[in-house]
Amino acid sequence: MSGDLVSLESLLRGRQSQILGTWRELILATYPEPTARFLEGVRDPFRDPVGHRLHEATEALLEGIVQGRPFHDLDDALDRVLRVRAIQAQPPSQALDFVFLLKRACRDRVGDLLDDASGAALDARLDGLARRAFDVYTSCREEIYEIRLRDVRRRVATMYERLTEGTVTP
Repeated sequence: MSGDLVSLESLLRGRQSQILGTWRELILATYPEPTARFLEGVRDPFRDPVGHRLHEATEALLEGIVQGRPFHDLDDALDRVLRVRAIQAQPPSQALDFVFLLKRACRDRVGDLLDDASGAALDARLDGLARRAFDVYTSCREEIYEIRLRDVRRRVATMYERLTEGTVTP
């Protein structure tokens, strides 16, 4: 088994830049054309923080998969993408789709070189990443709901204070 993983790592390492390029193309294709062009063309973290975060995170995530790092070590990179996607008005399936696009990019670039064991090892790694991404996404959504709840409570408290002081009429 460890021999299969070593060969998988060397196989992924040899095509890492190709996989990364294909993965980013697939991710950008999920955005409307003007947005995709902007995300692809701007590398300035101040002019395009979303594109910059996406660029950095995809590189870190692929490197972690190639190295076979534990999934919790990839939380920061997942968070960089998912924190933005958790705010956007899209269903979780679309927010997490970028992880499944990595599987497609890997299969496109190294699928013909994988034997059954290394293909299963790759699928296990990417499925584990998807499960971890779901946990990170859920955590981001919970934070958003907590922020919204605190905001509503603050507004209600302010309104209540105004009502009891007589500065606002019902």
